[in-house]
Amino acid sequence: MIGVAIGCLAKAVSLTPDGHEMKPTYIQRLGSAHRARYQTSAEPKDIDEAIRYQTIAVTLAPNTFAYKAHWMDELGQSYRARYDCNADLEDLNQAIAHYETALSSISDDYAYAPEVSYHIASAYSARFTKCGSQEDLGSAILSYQRASSPTAGSLNPPTAFLAARECAQLSSSHELPSALEAYQRAMELVPRVLWLGSTIENRYNRIRNMGDFTSEAASYAISLKSYDLALEWLEQGRSIVWNQILELRTPLDALSVVDMDLTRQLQSISRNLERAGSREANLISKFGEMLDLGREAQRHRELASEWDQLLAKVRKVPGFEEFLRPKRKEHLIDASKNGPVVVINVGETQGDALILVPNSSEIAHVPLQRISRSKALSLRVQFRPLLRDKGLLSRGTRGIKPYGYNPRVMFEKVLATLWIDVVEPVINFLGIRNELTNGGLPHVTWCTTGDLAGLPLHAAGLYDNSQPDALDLIISSYTPTISALLASFPNLSSKFSGILTVGQEHTPGFPRISNTITELAVIKEKFQALSPTYIQLEDDNATIDAVLSGMERCSWVHFACHASQKGDDPTNSAFHLYDGGLKLAAITQKSFNNKGLAFLSACQTATGAEDLPDEAVHLAAGLLMVGYPSVVATLWSIHDDDAPEVSRDVYMNLITENGPDHHEVAKALHTAVQKLRKKVGYKNFERWASFIHLGL
Repeated sequence: MIGVAIGCLAKAVSLTPDGHEMKPTYIQRLGSAHRARYQTSAEPKDIDEAIRYQTIAVTLAPNTFAYKAHWMDELGQSYRARYDCNADLEDLNQAIAHYETALSSISDDYAYAPEVSYHIASAYSARFTKCGSQEDLGSAILSYQRASSPTAGSLNPPTAFLAARECAQLSSSHELPSALEAYQRAMELVPRVLWLGSTIENRYNRIRNMGDFTSEAASYAISLKSYDLALEWLEQGRSIVWNQILELRTPLDALSVVDMDLTRQLQSISRNLERAGSREANLISKFGEMLDLGREAQRHRELASEWDQLLAKVRKVPGFEEFLRPKRKEHLIDASKNGPVVVINVGETQGDALILVPNSSEIAHVPLQRISRSKALSLRVQFRPLLRDKGLLSRGTRGIKPYGYNPRVMFEKVLATLWIDVVEPVINFLGIRNELTNGGLPHVTWCTTGDLAGLPLHAAGLYDNSQPDALDLIISSYTPTISALLASFPNLSSKFSGILTVGQEHTPGFPRISNTITELAVIKEKFQALSPTYIQLEDDNATIDAVLSGMERCSWVHFACHASQKGDDPTNSAFHLYDGGLKLAAITQKSFNNKGLAFLSACQTATGAEDLPDEAVHLAAGLLMVGYPSVVATLWSIHDDDAPEVSRDVYMNLITENGPDHHEVAKALHTAVQKLRKKVGYKNFERWASFIHLGL
């Protein structure tokens, strides 16, 4: 196709007489087409032709031509592309010269200025790497700073973010003080890059492109012993889309007392933004006619702009200066009311645990020198096939084990590594030595990052000796963010108002799940006499609308069905019901009030997208975020015989003389899993280690 375009453009150039006002444009486009083909073919002749035609174009274009600076930058990019291929310093010099010429002819508020500044910075950095000139290093830093300035951030947030990040990396690698400011600037730009005016799907794609930036920035702050800043950055840069959803649902009671009109405007726009963010790109109306998505997208952008303007107004109201700004350490430490919260960052060369300790205003730091980003990735790569080989990625199916392969041995190795590298250093720091303390086991909440997310820290231990393991020493919970815990505290005091149970033994298109009838019968036995509202939906009664309606009526919900994770679009992860999938996108559009417990006895309910480990895009997190303060979920598919037993034991421990109480779900699950482990065997990891608790 590009070859056809080159042929057509070449013909246009040959047919256009010299002196015609369009001839420079045709020549420029012909050069750009050759560079585009070079990017896929790597044929040297193409980049030579690109430079030749683009040089002619900028020579012919008058200085008053509006796009001459842009063309000059394009020519610089072609020289840079040829330098990257042949390492000829003259090509790099030519690239810098043309970038400088382009930048000198435009103002900082020119739409293309951030990209030109970024190109110059990158070229100076490359020349510094090749020649070692400190002058080039300084020019690179200054150009990166120009490309990430507030003006640049308004014009082109993605380019400004990239410039700030590369400035930080270059500065930190040479121990320059500009690194901290650059990381700070990049963190400030994250909300602009992941603007509410884009769809959730687009925001996730941009997060993928950002990679490990937040972890990288936190590691740098930790190296400076700025633990407060590292914690704030980790909170700001993880589960970003979830935090945006939480912000759109922020209670506005305090603001309504001061300014009811402003409150109503915020409520209206936040609801519309949530709907717009979750819209499906291929929405089709009746008769198969495509809706006007362009007009819808424009309205989405307008709503986001209105939201930004309203936030600015709110922050001018006395007492609301910090409204919906990233949470500071002083606020985050409140999450440790129920026990230590351990945030684990995994950097390039080592990991670090930042610990919120009850009744302390300081952030404790425990270096985890044995774990690194590459090692965490290796653990994740090892762990996923273990589940696949044992048929644990879909409830109701069983895998065929390859001859001579023992996944249990590999399972044991992964749990041992997690113990030695991560869990044991934290437990030792917290002074947890014995299997029991006064009042029972201590409750530790894990907030993991990167490739550690989704790995079973709660089951870590050395199973080839008699030493206590994590399950013996602590009650473990997980949280995707500290903000999720803080948002759950108000719901912790909500009263029980009924339970919805959903069972799907036979789901169209999925394998049969045995024992769902038994599982629901166990719950019915416990709750029917106690509950003011007991709703049981099975098979063809378990429709999407019926389940959503039941969730709104009842404070507790129990799912015993198939569920799946969609890596290409995580918001399409779903519980599979009789008439289709109850998607995460649909759940997040609901605002459930006065909720208590969500028990997800389904497969993959806490399995996040592998390419979005820091976003916690899974069904369990979704229910936590929409208002359930306590969620029981599974990291992989559970054994069908275990579901009724664990459910019975959990609920039995939650029913008190005052009725059902969700305050100690983590303890109830811990007790039930300990019982199951004793029954099936300590090394039957796949049977007992899947169950986890999220939230409070």
